Amino acid sequence: KKIILICILTVLTAGLVNAQNKTKTYAKLFYNNTEITDNPDVSISVQSAVANDKQVKFKFKVVNKTHDFILVKFSECKFVNGDKQVMPNEKDLLISPIENDFRVVNVMGVFNSSEHCNFIVDGIYKILSKGNSITCEDFNLPSSKTEFSVGPFNIKNTDIYKQTDATKLKFNVAYTGTKTGFIFTDKPTVLMPDNNEYPCAKSNGLFSGPSLIVLKAGSQDSYDITWDRMPNGKITDMQKVNMIVKWHDTFCEMDPPKIKSITVPFDINLSLSK
Repeated sequence: KKIILICILTVLTAGLVNAQNKTKTYAKLFYNNTEITDNPDVSISVQSAVANDKQVKFKFKVVNKTHDFILVKFSECKFVNGDKQVMPNEKDLLISPIENDFRVVNVMGVFNSSEHCNFIVDGIYKILSKGNSITCEDFNLPSSKTEFSVGPFNIKNTDIYKQTDATKLKFNVAYTGTKTGFIFTDKPTVLMPDNNEYPCAKSNGLFSGPSLIVLKAGSQDSYDITWDRMPNGKITDMQKVNMIVKWHDTFCEMDPPKIKSITVPFDINLSLSK
């Protein structure tokens, strides 16, 4: 009887220890870096993921493989731990064509005993730059009007700097449509008296952002368009001559197509966590 009792206690103790190990709580729980590359539109990686008794935090990076913009809406993503689901509260991430960008994501909740979880990226959209543009009348400089409409876009010209060295236009825009409005700020050109069209200056430098404004229904924003000094001397002296802004495919409205969701596994890095 003693032998049988000892065997039973041994089995129960082993089972209890095993169960405790499976739910072990760490001061900080570290996860392995993970990269998902088999999607034709994007590659996604999670780096430096760590959980404590309040949240899990990680670097979320997206590589855009396409010639369109990619938009990630974190409000449609979710961190799944068993039957518990938590959505992050982060701003949307916009990635320019053939570029990459990242966001540090915080998901609130107790995850430092969760040795395996999944981050479901279910809010990835491709913003098609062609086929959805709205025709817009030319904008003359100097201009006799400060406000105009382009479909569901109400636009106000708030400032004009027109000198030999540069021309800069400032606009406020309100989107009144029911889909999503997009303004491609690198699309306008200007027609000069030499009968050439000149593209606007590209935004660059440390604080430059994507050349795209995304407008939800009822939202507003502002943007600038700039042209640098023109060639050909007096005939293209921007301070002295008339200029005609050609909008081309600047203003678009669409329901952007959604990319199939991607699951990113979070697996414990046991050596770091210990």
